[in-house]
Amino acid sequence: MQIFSGRRHRVDSIVFSRCGRWLAAGGFGGSHLWDTANPTATPKQLQASGNLAFRPNGELFYRSGLDELCLADPEKFEPRSLGQQPGMILMTPDGDYFLVVGRLSVVVSMRLNTKGKFVKKSHRIAKPATGIYPAAFSPDGITLATVEGVHGGPDPLLILRSADKLKKFDETTTYREPLQLLFSPDGATIFVRAAASVACYDANDLKRPPRKIVNPSRKHFVSMDVHPDGKLLTVDNDAHVRVWDIATLTQVRTVEWKIGGLYAVAVSPDGTRAATGGSRGKVLVWDWD
Repeated sequence: MQIFSGRRHRVDSIVFSRCGRWLAAGGFGGSHLWDTANPTATPKQLQASGNLAFRPNGELFYRSGLDELCLADPEKFEPRSLGQQPGMILMTPDGDYFLVVGRLSVVVSMRLNTKGKFVKKSHRIAKPATGIYPAAFSPDGITLATVEGVHGGPDPLLILRSADKLKKFDETTTYREPLQLLFSPDGATIFVRAAASVACYDANDLKRPPRKIVNPSRKHFVSMDVHPDGKLLTVDNDAHVRVWDIATLTQVRTVEWKIGGLYAVAVSPDGTRAATGGSRGKVLVWDWD
């Protein structure tokens, strides 16, 4: 077990690098980057407002102040600017294709060219006044899942599109105000987090009624991540990380960590470790066994 400190504010997001060495955490007050191989070292502080993600080559992608997009080598940490772009940004698993969602009815696609700059293209994929959030890419980067709806309107739609051309091929009505989407490692299940439940949809047939995980505490889930073995991890602002078996939708394990109310959870890409972040600014990493 390792505990990483240095933040003054709550941890709202965590991400591991692909190699598992680097750990980034964000929230109010900016973001921090730790070297898990040297846990006593002072973390690097980023003026990052969100969109923390690691590319396969090890670079950290993030959005800094004034919506400036940046890439940085965690070792040398000499950030380079990719230009400005507002909105929620998703990155495909290969790290070269990005989508900007959350804007009304429009998605912006961005690819890194040979000069390391973004080539942008706008796509109108929904009716005007329709919000597009949240969203997620499938593990193979081929499919994009989005939730699209009008604030205060009817239940939003869960929609599947081709990631390259954004062509819709399946949709269904989902629950009000979903806050997070995740695909299972095999791409067969889509997890939709909303309030005190997680709806589990069949990615091959959205018309099938979803199976549901309901928090026994009735508290709202605030973060989730999925382990490579298919188990789902959730936190809900108490001291527990709940682990769920997706096949049976049962809670199979509860891990208690006393670092404040837990607001973020993440699993390393190789599945050997997991991390959670709390209300006191600390991040705790433990071995998965």
